[in-house]
Amino acid sequence: MAERLRALLEKAVGDTPLVHELPRYLSGAPEWLDPDAETWNIAQLHHQSDKKTWTLDFRRLTHQELRAVARAHALWQIVEQQVSPTSLTGALNVFVYLADQLAARPLALLKTEDFHAAEHDISSNYAPGTSARMCADLQRICAWLDRHVGLRLEYTSTLRAPTEHGRAATDEGRDAKLLPDSVVADLLSARHDPNLSKRDRFYLAVIAISVATGFRLAELLTLPDDCLIEDQGALLVRSFVSKHGKAAPRPVVPELAEMVVDAVKYLRKVTRPAREQARAWTVNPPIIWVSIVRDSDPDAFEYFLRHWLADWIANPSNRMIDSRWAYFSRGDQSKWIPLASLLEKHEGNISAISRELGMARVSVAKLIKQLDASRRGAVYLGNKNPSSRRAFDTDRRFPSITAFGKLRKL
Repeated sequence: MAERLRALLEKAVGDTPLVHELPRYLSGAPEWLDPDAETWNIAQLHHQSDKKTWTLDFRRLTHQELRAVARAHALWQIVEQQVSPTSLTGALNVFVYLADQLAARPLALLKTEDFHAAEHDISSNYAPGTSARMCADLQRICAWLDRHVGLRLEYTSTLRAPTEHGRAATDEGRDAKLLPDSVVADLLSARHDPNLSKRDRFYLAVIAISVATGFRLAELLTLPDDCLIEDQGALLVRSFVSKHGKAAPRPVVPELAEMVVDAVKYLRKVTRPAREQARAWTVNPPIIWVSIVRDSDPDAFEYFLRHWLADWIANPSNRMIDSRWAYFSRGDQSKWIPLASLLEKHEGNISAISRELGMARVSVAKLIKQLDASRRGAVYLGNKNPSSRRAFDTDRRFPSITAFGKLRKL
């Protein structure tokens, strides 16, 4: 596999680190990816989207040598960097601008000046923020080519994204971004309003902690249960670190300490059921149906479907076992029958029950067998083999495996 890509790279860049490292990239690539193809559907790399198609089209690169290198770079990104489809698309867009600068020249003649020319073209076609991001990718690609292909290149982007707020911004930009202090004070004062909805009370508690600590959103969403630390009369709040920072509990000014303790106490209370469920999932994780449906192996889909059906059958709320009622289904008629009450009423007389229900005696006899099985703690299947693929497909008490399989193909 990928012999064509290997041959193209050897022709384009010769005996370079990229050619030597290619086998490792190929062995680590997803099985569904064909590195020799000119277009890749990389939708499966997006773990937070249900998109079925996300195309990376290398045919956009008119320069054949650079096209092969761009495919190798994409492989490197997937295997070594585990990047998203968005990052892969961004890198390909930058390679397109480089290809325009190379024109008919061989890849070996790529120069630093070509990167500055590509920067000029990018800045002419995109807004300042987008241009800065694309040229940051351009700078990374330059360093990658220097390291893996042996081209002596040295390019640093001259573009910077306009900063309107944050540490590198101005007071005017921050004032335009941040809420006025009076609005924040009103929000914090409203936390104990008896007319607040549960939803608003939850978010105001989160805002109270955010104001007192300055945590990022990801840090707020992952606060540990024991986040409060009292140290020599001072209150600190610890969190799980985001953005590769260092773990350092945030101190809370004394004036806001009582508010933070109250907010954490409330959040602990309202999130306890969800946290207990999450803890249970670590022991018995749920089936991730998005991944199962995307799996090309039909046996994998059926395996997990049967696993789910086993749990469904065992759930008492689905009434597969009922010591008082029996389930009757024929044609377009399906209903639950209070069979235990009827047996008591007619003292076990099947004929009398048959006349009252308006059904054949043999049908009543089967319902009695179903009731007896339930009282023994067993699911009544009649003469069906529970190991058979189609054992449950004609029983309306059960979700049909065959029907689910057809839905998967839609």
